[in-house]
Amino acid sequence: MKKAIKIVVITFSSILFLLLLLLIGGVTYIHSEVEETAGEPVTYFQAVKTILNLNYDGELESKAKTSKDMQSYQNVSVYIDKQDNDLVPLIKDTIDWAKTKNKEILGDIKDRDVDIIFFSNEKDFQNISTLDNVSGVTVK
Repeated sequence: MKKAIKIVVITFSSILFLLLLLLIGGVTYIHSEVEETAGEPVTYFQAVKTILNLNYDGELESKAKTSKDMQSYQNVSVYIDKQDNDLVPLIKDTIDWAKTKNKEILGDIKDRDVDIIFFSNEKDFQNISTLDNVSGVTVK
């Protein structure tokens, strides 16, 4: 009987150890991918949270969001300066138009939460962004 218990304990311990190694390897891989994509250092906890939430709010993004007013519309959060609040109806119309076009082209897709950070001018955008490969549109 004692021999059977030893075998079960050793087997269970071995499986647990292998799962722990797999978890550590997965977290390390996720961390390196998120850090490379974000272009800034992230903690292991932030990397795992990013994968679980499918969203990463970096330090620069958080700074940009806190300096602006937030307007929510459907699944979209629009961060905009107070002096540009008169553009919110146009932004909402544009979101509706984009969703309609997406539905025409792609069919029904699951809505995910989206953040739009609106900058009044290119200088403000460049001051807050030190990241490479950042997309944005300058409207003149």
